[in-house]
Amino acid sequence: MKTVTHSDMDHPTSITIGKNRNIYVGTQSNGILVFSSDWVYLRTFSSESKNLQALSIDKGFNILVADCENHLIRRFSPSDEIVRQFRRRLAEPLGFFFFFFFSSF
Repeated sequence: MKTVTHSDMDHPTSITIGKNRNIYVGTQSNGILVFSSDWVYLRTFSSESKNLQALSIDKGFNILVADCENHLIRRFSPSDEIVRQFRRRLAEPLGFFFFFFFSSF
């Protein structure tokens, strides 16, 4: 079992609850850390993402990620595969309103 270190949790920027009550923690430079509901580390994904500003889970349990440094929004399936991405130059993160507005993209 991997122990999550301080450097793994580099500047956590967002947190949300997903399928099976898993906890998703977005970090500034280490992608998304996934924990079980009792905070046991499960995996990391989207490590190519940088400066994550917001996470959200849609009704299909897809994970929506705002990646400000790469100027894109990514939608991941529950199995961590990229389903779709939307690229646009964002000056400032728009947070959860952005995900509510674009949840059908």
